[in-house]
Amino acid sequence: MAYQHFWICTLLVLALCASACEQAVSEAPSNSDSRGKWETDCPSAQLCFDRPADLLPEPTQAIDSVAGIRRNQQLKLTYDFGRYPLHIDQKNARQTTLTVDGRPAQVSTSTNRIVLKVPNVFEDALFNVHLTMLLEFEGNPPADLADRMFKSVHFKPGG
Repeated sequence: MAYQHFWICTLLVLALCASACEQAVSEAPSNSDSRGKWETDCPSAQLCFDRPADLLPEPTQAIDSVAGIRRNQQLKLTYDFGRYPLHIDQKNARQTTLTVDGRPAQVSTSTNRIVLKVPNVFEDALFNVHLTMLLEFEGNPPADLADRMFKSVHFKPGG
């Protein structure tokens, strides 16, 4: 009889836990928009940002920085986080400024690409650390996508 009570209590606890977990998941904030799901990408212990989940990694080789390429059919994201800034020709691009995780940054927008440059992520006695992100689009770049991605960037000292 005690054995039977044990199983009944166990089943009740499991049912309550399942109900609580289902409610917590349904109340969690959505990490998607009209273009689909987003996920957080942390290519290093010092850098994280949100990006569309369907951007798939491509092989890259970096020597002195954390660099990567992610791509889907409409978008290519290239990033470089390290000692030397990535040089991208943006002549005739519209220039704006913004703050990325408390640091001044520049955004250059042209016909099919948007570039984010954060020139001084961390200042060190020996060198500065830079972040460059390049978004290349098929067609006109959706500024809201770039804005969401750039505003999600977070830096963590150390690592």
